[in-house]
Amino acid sequence: MNHSTWNLTIPTLDASQNRSLGDAISEVTSNLTYRDRINIISILAYSTLVTGEGSPPFSDLELYAVTRVYDPTVAKRLEAKIGRRNPPVTVSVGQLDILQFTHWKSIQAYDIKAGGKVIYGNPDILDRVTLSAKEIPKYESIKILLNLAVAKLNGALSSEILKNAELEPGEKSRFAYNCAKAHISICRALLNFVGSYETSLALRDETFRKSYGTLFPSLHEDVPELARDISNATSMVLSSQYVEDNLLDYWFRAQRNVKAVLKFLLQEYFAANSDEMETILLLERFPHSLLDSLIYLLRVSARKLEFSSSLRSLLVEPWIKVHMASSFVLLAVQSDRTVDDRFVEYGYRKLAEVYPLEAMESESLSAWEQVRRTCVKLIEESLFPPPHMPGDIAAQ
Repeated sequence: MNHSTWNLTIPTLDASQNRSLGDAISEVTSNLTYRDRINIISILAYSTLVTGEGSPPFSDLELYAVTRVYDPTVAKRLEAKIGRRNPPVTVSVGQLDILQFTHWKSIQAYDIKAGGKVIYGNPDILDRVTLSAKEIPKYESIKILLNLAVAKLNGALSSEILKNAELEPGEKSRFAYNCAKAHISICRALLNFVGSYETSLALRDETFRKSYGTLFPSLHEDVPELARDISNATSMVLSSQYVEDNLLDYWFRAQRNVKAVLKFLLQEYFAANSDEMETILLLERFPHSLLDSLIYLLRVSARKLEFSSSLRSLLVEPWIKVHMASSFVLLAVQSDRTVDDRFVEYGYRKLAEVYPLEAMESESLSAWEQVRRTCVKLIEESLFPPPHMPGDIAAQ
């Protein structure tokens, strides 16, 4: 079998940084354990860094290990080994077994097929992906919005920033980037929902600007300036210039847009009309998968996290519950910089169903921060697999 090794050049890194990154990854792949050499078929690299539309420190290099059998430890072990070499960009590693990979109908799979590179193992692995944009399930739109819009906004804001309306100089670019990323995720989600997804940031922006009012008339009526906000965010990312005059106002604008799109997608997907709180509760209607809960428990075990409710977690959908809690955290923040206790309580309750929490703080802002921090930590840890969707539902 022909085996590829690291031969990538990241366009936005200089020659020295590219050598350092290549050395870090090559050292790890050339010293794999016997078990990993037998199990790992290929390692793929993809992200806006690979395609040239992203730059550090805001874009990470994402790797995926495609294995013969599922191993809940392989991703974190590879990530830790690469991290010890201190590469010039953050490297995150995911893992899929070959059966999952070849049947993976997701936005990520489409991005990997379009812009991924094999850096180790079988160089023909990408030929196994035959996914077209129209085959990506509509549910993926909701998933991408929860993972990369709701979660990014919650990761940017904190109770301290909300209370003082000030950011440290080093926080400003990251804060603006998270708000821009939320807008870009909106674009990805909406275009995927109508089968018009594009991998390129610039092409997505152009497609959305030209077709927003036609494809989404009711959303356009509610948020007419959304296409403009997405274009501004795309320009920020492509130029790596994350500057806004009033960052907290920018966050609230991003929050308003994410709320509107989340409500739109959930109501369109379920053909339901609800208020904000009831809309988020619609997520509980997704089918439960015992397999997802078992994977969750394996990942918790692999990270040696203290978890006292393992058996109970088999009775719920952990991924859904955490993202429901995260959505309630986002919705709790009001335009007057206060938090709504109802949303905080709902968020705490949903999170407590899959993760052990201390008693909820009595003060509203402290309680919000408690739930926010836990949601951000769990989502960033990638403990939760995406929900397993039966074909007839995923194709809605």
